[in-house]
Amino acid sequence: NTNAELQNNIFEGKFDQSYVDCVQVMLDILQKDLTEFDTLIIHNMLSVSRNLAFTEAFHEYAKTSKQKIIVYIHDHMYVKLDHLNLDAIRSEKEKNLLTTVIPNATYVTISHTIQKQLAKVLPLSESDIHVVYNGINIPEFMQISPRIWELFRSKDILTHFPIIFSPVNIIRRKNILYSLELVSELKKTYPDLRYIISGDTSTHFDSQDYLKQINDYISTNQLQENIIFLKDEMDQYLKPQDVRQLYALSDCVFYFSASENFGLPLLEASLSKTLLFTSDLEVFKEIGNNYIKHFDTNLPAAKVAPLIEAILSEDEHQLFYKMRSQFNLEDIVRNELAP
Repeated sequence: NTNAELQNNIFEGKFDQSYVDCVQVMLDILQKDLTEFDTLIIHNMLSVSRNLAFTEAFHEYAKTSKQKIIVYIHDHMYVKLDHLNLDAIRSEKEKNLLTTVIPNATYVTISHTIQKQLAKVLPLSESDIHVVYNGINIPEFMQISPRIWELFRSKDILTHFPIIFSPVNIIRRKNILYSLELVSELKKTYPDLRYIISGDTSTHFDSQDYLKQINDYISTNQLQENIIFLKDEMDQYLKPQDVRQLYALSDCVFYFSASENFGLPLLEASLSKTLLFTSDLEVFKEIGNNYIKHFDTNLPAAKVAPLIEAILSEDEHQLFYKMRSQFNLEDIVRNELAP
């Protein structure tokens, strides 16, 4: 049961018998319910005065606990933005409870900004306070299907830059060899880039010879680690939502067709807000006006690649890379929180 009067008294610095009784009730609950766990993560309850009875009870509980205790601080009553907020102190007891550290506990916070201020509030140095950033559940937030997410996770694609996507079948007029020449040039600046080709060879006419040329080029230029053929990774045709997700996860699209009568990927990439590089076909200009970044594919790749690099280096594209590669919740839990 809640006790509004008790909370008001605590805020006013009054700690009577009802508070003492509440602390004992809390301690009894902790001793009954927490002993089965190996690790306890206490989130904000030792740094915010929402429930000082719990805070005091946990300090008492921790004195005899042999468990791993992680004090996980998103907020502290005495830190506001990037400076201290000592005016928030309501009583000496509150101050003692919120600024006393638990021996042998691991203190973790969510940014270096608050880490610096916590070191002024708690009797800990900055190096004693670990930083584990907040993360985002990328597949949930972006509605990525399990099979697309598994592909990206199994090949660690999210940590590479740029991720280039070509939504094309393997036929000559799609000009994949020119895209590969660009990839080979871009690799000099971005050695870890990944180039994803969605389609397969044609069932209407022989394109196996073209695939052989592509594979020979990949082998000769040592691009094996950089190129991903979805035909080799998935045993089902891509669904429209799969293709949309590939656009969303990619940094840019290569669509350097030698000939087209329309160009549906222009619509798809644009609606996905994915950076689009195309050949300079008249029909592409008709569809996308001058808003599309198109290039003369008669120019050698060595001349076009620096132009693409200049665009990829712009802040908005680098920001997407930083967010997906550094703030993926799965990686944060696996690589930082779990250890």
